[in-house]
Amino acid sequence: MKIQDRSDELCRENERLHNQVSSLSRELEVEKGKVKSKIRELMEERDRNKRLDAQLLANNEQHAKKVEELNKKISQEESSKKKMSEHYQSEQGTPQEEAR
Repeated sequence: MKIQDRSDELCRENERLHNQVSSLSRELEVEKGKVKSKIRELMEERDRNKRLDAQLLANNEQHAKKVEELNKKISQEESSKKKMSEHYQSEQGTPQEEAR
């Protein structure tokens, strides 16, 4: 009888451990699903960030070109104003020439 009692006890322990393993396996599968979902979410965020970075880079390049064009335009206008001023002064003559 003692052997049968020990056998029954070991069977119950085995079943308890088996149930515990099954429960932990289910928990593990749930956690794996959460991790996979988070990985997908992070990859989508990374892809969005890459697209935004590319868009920002393109916008920065366009802005830099516009700034360069405006700087050239300003430089040309300043040069034109200087030439016009020099031309106007040469037509008006110097104060010494007017005195003669």
